[in-house]
Amino acid sequence: MNTTMTGLPHSFSLLFCFGVVFMFRNYGLIDDYDQSTPQRGREADVPVSKGKDFVRVFHTIDEEDERLRPIFDADIYLYDVEKTKDVTEDEGYDQVVAWFCALDWTKQKESPQLSPRFSNVVADSWKKYCRKTEIDVPFAKLVEAVRQYDEKHPKKVHSLEVGGFIYHESRCGSTLTANMLTVAHPEAYRIYSEPSILHHAMKTGNKKFVDDVLYMMGRSNNPKEKMVFYKLRSTYTRKMDTMPEQVPWIFMYREPEAVLASHFNPTETAAVVCLQSYHTDNELEIKIAEEHGKEHKDLPPADICAIRLASIAQYAIQEHNRTNQGHFVNYNTLPNVIWEKVLPEYFEVNVDAGMKERMQEISGVYSKAGFSDSDIKWDKNAPVEKEKEIKKRQRKAAAKYMADQYDELERLAGNV
Repeated sequence: MNTTMTGLPHSFSLLFCFGVVFMFRNYGLIDDYDQSTPQRGREADVPVSKGKDFVRVFHTIDEEDERLRPIFDADIYLYDVEKTKDVTEDEGYDQVVAWFCALDWTKQKESPQLSPRFSNVVADSWKKYCRKTEIDVPFAKLVEAVRQYDEKHPKKVHSLEVGGFIYHESRCGSTLTANMLTVAHPEAYRIYSEPSILHHAMKTGNKKFVDDVLYMMGRSNNPKEKMVFYKLRSTYTRKMDTMPEQVPWIFMYREPEAVLASHFNPTETAAVVCLQSYHTDNELEIKIAEEHGKEHKDLPPADICAIRLASIAQYAIQEHNRTNQGHFVNYNTLPNVIWEKVLPEYFEVNVDAGMKERMQEISGVYSKAGFSDSDIKWDKNAPVEKEKEIKKRQRKAAAKYMADQYDELERLAGNV
């Protein structure tokens, strides 16, 4: 009998494989995207469709071109940019290609804990809208034409006021904060949480590119929409100097031992997010290690993470010192600080009773419930319920590398 390497019949192996695929597809354990869809090999919110509905690049940007009408009229949204690798700080970005498609924000606005990031918004819209409405265009040429169009047609499309930027140390309540802003005024507020499009622009260091991405992301043809907020990934705090200085921002942080323990909960493995800096050469991280007489590349995992978190906090402190802008929010002041200080004082937004009630309600639901409807309660003490759960080396690393930055953050926040 013909057998596999494990000694099982081929027929049995094939049946087993088909069964696994069937279970994964039908029970939602893998995404049912078109398997012919190529992956981009970089941070992106969804893969790009190259199927029969794909729309080719239009190298000539003309507002009279009916194929581009949905972009000019803000019926479809910018969701990704490509070919940014060679963009420099000072030169243009004519090579950049932008991707647009129709997006459905309903799930995020009604239940942000089920669609907490912009990537979730895109994924939720992918099958129903994006595959049939996707358009890619040369970005620089498009922005110039769109700005001119908006000046000529102020009643068709308006720019949302940028209410504020949310930077953070990670694992300190930033997603909860974004969710609270979402429900505070769903009709009037649009929230972009960790949008890869903006991350790509910030990474280039090109402020004109960043401004143009923000402009395109902030367009609306809905008169009820008034304001937009952006929550960035923690590491893009390092690029906050590329963002408009006139826009208010907050930096969220947490007690060193607690945030470090949260990163390693439940186990210490190479998959821990803060260990990504093992593969980077961030100058500030290397400098912090050297100041403690260590070689960054030789450090154990807990030290690597502690230094990375300390560096992120240091970038926020430096930007505050440079611009005298920004406000600092400790995790232990959530959720009340959002409706008591962040919105009314830092972002200068009036908070009425209804907004407060909606924010109070969402603050009792786990911020990243994903695609489950389970009502998971949020407990800000949950990751570190018992002191014994914080490993000795993590405690030592937090005290050694993160204490100074934490003390300065507390001083800037007015907590000491």
